[in-house]
Amino acid sequence: MKCMKKYLSVLLVVFSSVLVSCQSKVFSCTLLCQNEPLNALTKESQDAEITGSSKDPLLQFGFTQAQFGSLKKMHDSFCGSALEIVVEAGDGASSNPFEMGFLYENPSIQSPVVRVDSDYLRKNGKIALSLCIGKNDVVPAGFYTAYGSSYKITSCRFTDAKIGYDFDYSNGENKIALYALGPSGGNVPYKKIDFADGGNVFGESNSQSSVFPYIEFEVLPSKNLGTSDYPATLKVNYGKDSFTVKRSPVQNHYTLNCGAVTSPFAEMRFEDNPDVLKLMMRTYDAKTFSPREDGSVVAPLVADIGLVMDWPQENWRIEDYELYRWEILPSVLIFDFADYTIQNEFFTRIAYFVEKKGYKGTLVGDDFVRDAHGYNAHDYKAADLARFYNLAADSGFKLNKREYILRNILLYNGILVNGSNGKVEAGEGSVISISRESTAGLRKQLMAHESWHGLYFSSEQFRDYVAEVYNRFEESSMGFLRTYFSTYASLQYDINDEYLMKNEFMAYLLQQHYSKTGDYFTTRANWNQIAKANPSDSGHVSSSRARAFTKASMELSEYVFNHWGFVAGSTALVIKER
Repeated sequence: MKCMKKYLSVLLVVFSSVLVSCQSKVFSCTLLCQNEPLNALTKESQDAEITGSSKDPLLQFGFTQAQFGSLKKMHDSFCGSALEIVVEAGDGASSNPFEMGFLYENPSIQSPVVRVDSDYLRKNGKIALSLCIGKNDVVPAGFYTAYGSSYKITSCRFTDAKIGYDFDYSNGENKIALYALGPSGGNVPYKKIDFADGGNVFGESNSQSSVFPYIEFEVLPSKNLGTSDYPATLKVNYGKDSFTVKRSPVQNHYTLNCGAVTSPFAEMRFEDNPDVLKLMMRTYDAKTFSPREDGSVVAPLVADIGLVMDWPQENWRIEDYELYRWEILPSVLIFDFADYTIQNEFFTRIAYFVEKKGYKGTLVGDDFVRDAHGYNAHDYKAADLARFYNLAADSGFKLNKREYILRNILLYNGILVNGSNGKVEAGEGSVISISRESTAGLRKQLMAHESWHGLYFSSEQFRDYVAEVYNRFEESSMGFLRTYFSTYASLQYDINDEYLMKNEFMAYLLQQHYSKTGDYFTTRANWNQIAKANPSDSGHVSSSRARAFTKASMELSEYVFNHWGFVAGSTALVIKER
């Protein structure tokens, strides 16, 4: 180790003039970075390899002017920067760890160091290492590696900043382990990660120039998913927060946005030692994800339904709403609005156009949007949204500002696509929305209800199964439901629309746990307005305690659990403990 330090001290003195003046001798190099050969600062570094006969354990590389410019541009961008290399161990052993660090124009600047346990490197044969450049740090002019045995650097590139590990990583070669370290460096291997160093790399708030980073983790698939009443789970602790993660047959990758937690940069711990393949902190491109000039955000944050529910409102990117993409069903956009008034300006006119009996296919006026009853939550598929905007365009109808913002969001995310003559066409996906003005209990029920619609819009297989349950549903109970949907003042659904009926039938059965479904519909069967409109069917539902509804809810719940890991009453897979 003393030998390495001696070489490094000599190297730093020589290196200071290489980048700018090129007065020191540099050698051609076989190792590429950004599709251009690096400068080898010693003859031994030309082939980026230390052989058994080499006396010098160091490889030393300088960036060309073009490479340095590229790295500085990345460093000054919204995503930060890192240097990533792949090291391959040769034959032989070393009592010293493998080392990697930066070199600077100013030799007095101390470099962070990555140290890899020698036995671990030899066991793996080849690993990738990434070292971040702190957001306030000097951009390096090169890098060095050192090891007490034979080794080779097989690749080198600049990447966006990241911190963590990925045991299933590919950078164009075979799958290998990647360890990504913050600007303070550190030791490899590790499985427990403290993301405290992330504050030196990533944004610590949402603003025009930064957004909160996010953590992605991936676990090995599990054959044991438990049951709908007792699902298999993971326990995750992040700083002061604890989360329960439900296992899903279709999702093993999860995203935790740092804006959803108490402390954005903290230690992450998994209880019971699950097989975590990937644990990585990254950041969004703030230029894309920050508010636009009109005050809107159009790029959604990836999140689970459970995280949306408890997301601190002070961490929203704008005051009016936050926009998410449902992680397990990425074609579904989720709006969370600050209040009903804002939500109404986005969706009430669309609601009457799509669903309201007596108004379907028409465009109500602004006074109607302002004064009429609007839904507390919303859900719309791409085809209906396209019809709405095309009718407005064809008739010269002037929409409000927020409806035009919605149109931009839908186009940006591919739910609508531009057609000819100013028209739009249906793309892929749907939107759902809830509001912070709802009480906590109602908000939970509404999110469950609307997210079931998102699933219905997304999965033909699910729609087919819902149709099976719907078509064999008890006749008297269906008669009551049709009365409830069409006569209750706040609903007023068009019961002749079969797609709508099946969609709402499913959502009302699944919006609460099936143990509560009987009471929910029995209560409504006893309401005077419904009982008078259809006394026979309402009486049957009341006397049977809505037994048919409970049975159908259980059937649907079992289906969604087996296919997605959901259960009646909740589509959340990541749940923040209170």
